[in-house]
Amino acid sequence: MNTEIFKEPINQLHWRVLKTVTLILGLLPVQEVYVQLWKISQESSQIIFGFFAVSLFYSWLSIGFICALQMSHMSLSLARSDVEQRLIQYYKQVPMLFFVLLVAYIGSNYIWEF
Repeated sequence: MNTEIFKEPINQLHWRVLKTVTLILGLLPVQEVYVQLWKISQESSQIIFGFFAVSLFYSWLSIGFICALQMSHMSLSLARSDVEQRLIQYYKQVPMLFFVLLVAYIGSNYIWEF
């Protein structure tokens, strides 16, 4: 079923935004698993475990940030009017907004547990 509701570049923009937001929201379960494993690990293995877990989490965090940054600087000029152009600009900022909110949530909830 082929529908012509959206133009192809707008459709691609929408799917890129959804993929980026999904990647960023994937940080939340990773952080929860990290905290649970940290709590059940023995004191002698927490240094090694902490190194690998923090490295994995921050690499995922960096990838999420880079993807959100690429989305916010993606050039797309399909809008016919100024209002459409502004809507597309705001929509491209959604992944960065999710990233900032998730990092703030993780920071506020888990900073006091360590």
